[in-house]
Amino acid sequence: MIDFGPPSISTAEENAILEVLRSRWLTSGERAEALEQNIEELVGRKAYTTSSATMAFQALLLAIGVGPGWKVCFPAITFSGMPMQAFILGATVQFVDIDEDGFMVMPPDWRSGPKQIVVPTHLAGGTGSVARIRAQTHPSLVIEDCAHLYPGFRSRTYVAGACADSDYSIFSFYPTKCMATCEGGAITAAHDLPLMSTRLHGFDRDAKYRHRATGGPVGYDVVRPGTKASMSDIAAAVAHVQLQRQSELQELRRIAASWYIDRLSESPIQILHREDRVAGQHAEHLMVLRFTSQAARDSAATRLGESMIASSLHFQALQTLKFWRHHISEGKVEVFGDLRNSISYSQRCLSVPLFPDITKAEVDRVCDVLLESPVQQVATPGVLMA
Repeated sequence: MIDFGPPSISTAEENAILEVLRSRWLTSGERAEALEQNIEELVGRKAYTTSSATMAFQALLLAIGVGPGWKVCFPAITFSGMPMQAFILGATVQFVDIDEDGFMVMPPDWRSGPKQIVVPTHLAGGTGSVARIRAQTHPSLVIEDCAHLYPGFRSRTYVAGACADSDYSIFSFYPTKCMATCEGGAITAAHDLPLMSTRLHGFDRDAKYRHRATGGPVGYDVVRPGTKASMSDIAAAVAHVQLQRQSELQELRRIAASWYIDRLSESPIQILHREDRVAGQHAEHLMVLRFTSQAARDSAATRLGESMIASSLHFQALQTLKFWRHHISEGKVEVFGDLRNSISYSQRCLSVPLFPDITKAEVDRVCDVLLESPVQQVATPGVLMA
């Protein structure tokens, strides 16, 4: 069976977990703080570790004060958990279309306002133009969804974190991501916010100061709305080791991506962000393939499944999902345009296995099945993503 692959765990990660267990301090503490310092050194901005990217976004929205009267705009191709956090807090969710590479496009009829947030998604490990989004949406706050991007890119030069043109960035350290922990994420911030508090129930002090002999005052206060989004020291210990291994893991992903490019370059199957991958300007989180039609994509997915090879869709257009369809019809979610590129993307794209430990034989097996797929139809005329 070829799956999307577990995180590449070394003896160093195992030893880091054991060290935390022996310390008897398992929740957020010194290791989470040390990881924040490591991230800050890499990206040049204040960093806050969190339990996941989703909870990072919720804590950030709480710190900003998002609620009724706010509008939060997303590309229609993104993970549903992100707009769900804005919806839960009572903000108006907006959907806009994507370009042929899967990145957010701001339509002419979209207008910024005093309580407006724009959340571009860096899809699959490619980098959307946050500078362009910023210019189009000023003075809106811009929060980058970097769940697929760590390590990221700035000005088409490899760096850790694509943070130069946004107000805040959200990272994911989910087990399938480029940097994997048990569960985890991070926020990087260009502006000061009470994120220490909103990620921990609104307390004025975290658990380390409330439960350890620090010499500080007894008691605590609750000073603002908050959620439970702090990262455990177990996850932080794994993340710290993964951070040190990024060059190694990234090179393995790049090599695996090059195998796919070599095998599929002469086929009707397109590799998303092919040019950036060839140029070494891609985080290589996902290998997303675009087929000539939905029938071709579905046929390939079926054949992969029959061969015990995993495949997935990152992502299905949000306006096609039951929850969002309902609230669009009720007028509670704003949609700009017909989102035709987003629909085309979700009908024709498929993610196939890409992870550091995948072998060339496994990539060849995936490609053999893909190239045997009997259905390769001509794309629908007029669709921009064709």
